[in-house]
Amino acid sequence: MDFFTRQDQARRKTWLLILYFVVAIAATVLVVNVVVDTALRLLFVYSEITSPGSSQYTRGWLASDTWLYVSLMTIGVIVSGSLYKLLRLSDGGVAVALMVGAIPVVASSKNPADKTFTNVVEEMAIASGMPVPQLFVLENETSINAFVAGFRPTEAVMVVTRGALEQLDRDELQGVVGHEFSHILNGDMRINLRLLAILAGILLIGKIGEVMMRGAKEGEGRGALFILLLGLALYLVGYTGLFFGRVIKAAISRQREFLADAASVQFTRNPKGLTGALFKIQGSDSGTILQNAYAEDLSHMCIAESLNVNSWLATHPPLAVRIQAIDPSYLGTQRAKKIIARRKTESSLETIVDGQIQALSDSVGNISGQQMALASEIHHAMPSVLIQSVHAIEGATGVVYALLDAQNLPADIQSRVNKLREITGRLDRRMRLPLIDMTLPQLKRMTTVQRLEFLNTLGTIIRSDKRYTLNEFVILTIIKQHLSASAGRADVVKYHSFKYLMEEVRILLSMMVLCSGQSAELKSTAWKRAINTFTSADVSMIEVSAKPAQISQALEKIRQTPMLLRKSFIDVCADLVMDDGIIMPAEAELLRAICESIDCPMPLLVTR
Repeated sequence: MDFFTRQDQARRKTWLLILYFVVAIAATVLVVNVVVDTALRLLFVYSEITSPGSSQYTRGWLASDTWLYVSLMTIGVIVSGSLYKLLRLSDGGVAVALMVGAIPVVASSKNPADKTFTNVVEEMAIASGMPVPQLFVLENETSINAFVAGFRPTEAVMVVTRGALEQLDRDELQGVVGHEFSHILNGDMRINLRLLAILAGILLIGKIGEVMMRGAKEGEGRGALFILLLGLALYLVGYTGLFFGRVIKAAISRQREFLADAASVQFTRNPKGLTGALFKIQGSDSGTILQNAYAEDLSHMCIAESLNVNSWLATHPPLAVRIQAIDPSYLGTQRAKKIIARRKTESSLETIVDGQIQALSDSVGNISGQQMALASEIHHAMPSVLIQSVHAIEGATGVVYALLDAQNLPADIQSRVNKLREITGRLDRRMRLPLIDMTLPQLKRMTTVQRLEFLNTLGTIIRSDKRYTLNEFVILTIIKQHLSASAGRADVVKYHSFKYLMEEVRILLSMMVLCSGQSAELKSTAWKRAINTFTSADVSMIEVSAKPAQISQALEKIRQTPMLLRKSFIDVCADLVMDDGIIMPAEAELLRAICESIDCPMPLLVTR
């Protein structure tokens, strides 16, 4: 199953989530009606005050409209609670990380565990063609656990416990990171975030009951007693919501964990990394249980159980079953083995992989062992000065300016940029995009004002020579994708056919053809073959580069199509790239920028 099918199924699974939500609401409404009916009956039975309307409760709950009002109020509370939580989480993964009190990982940290974590994630991101996720750590958690959060693959946040960083070795941590990358690439992350918001509304009934009980303690008389009893009842109803919430989580999450485990092994080509981590979790005194106040909310998002729950309500399969599924012989030894040293790759940055783009869309969201090895080699080959620079905000902006060959900056900044440009000017071109990806976690730490100023400065740099080069397009596209005001927000599918997007397709395919560097005749042939995939009409190629605003709008609209349509678009782009049988660096960079802009992470490509 490829990336696009997994993403499409993840979107379709949202409808299953809605069905579960509706069933849970119906059950909660029924229980609340029973509770209110019982409370009113008791109130009127034991009240000395007679009321003409009181007899309606003895004639049956449905004999009045009260059940309707109670039902509507209950539904309103649940839906309002879910919408409120969804609004709070509208900024995606960062909002979740801040909600649970996670601390950003300082990339320049001298802590060896933090540095290892940063390096492992950067290598995985380089191999997968994804931007480096923002990294956070739950400092006060000694257990071993991790999760990712976000609405879009390009805006993911990865959170790990301090226990995971301190107790896992590099290969085990890489297995955990691979597992979490799978959740990003498979679309699980978006479902998990929406599930968190939906369950918040169901659990709100119990929280209202708790508030009513506290308020009733300060009152007097039968009214206060009634409120106390009703509050207690609603508090207990909250457990009904909790039960349904855990059932929904178990139904959604269990199978996805097996798939993520398998993907981690596929990514790392080292099953002993993840099995070692799971085995260490199984034997650890601290386990995976979180002490965080939001442990219930996070239970379906973590790599392993964050709560002590009955096995049939667990959101994850038993650890022993997961280990057995990865490596049937591992548990037979009953002991943890030392993880063997990683084999040195014989490949180099000059290696050419024939036919690697034959089915390029099939590689989106999938990381091969060869790509991981090459990513590790690229990461280790980067000059240490650049590695240190991208791990601080000031240095990250300087690296971006240097890659854009920026001039006329303020004197202090220009001096720093000139020193970096001496290094980036000699850099292997295939390191440029990984380097940009590595700047993103620091750039995202900028305030809203700083982001706006930075983007304005980039725009001024690009406009200064009145030319819009491919290098500028690629860098600006990737940066804007992550720093714009709408970054991290979930996209809505608006277009279900390319017939509504022919101008956008024309703009982007024209860029691909112009980038190929082929003769005019070959370009014309390639263009006709590509555009005929979408329409039989006579559509001409755009012979000059489109304006930045047009390109941005075109990418935004393509991103608002279903995943399977994006797959077909990428296949056509791949056909253009391989038209002459060679992947040129410029073609790879353009393809990567387009793929990232439409939320389809492109794994590392080997180029000439």
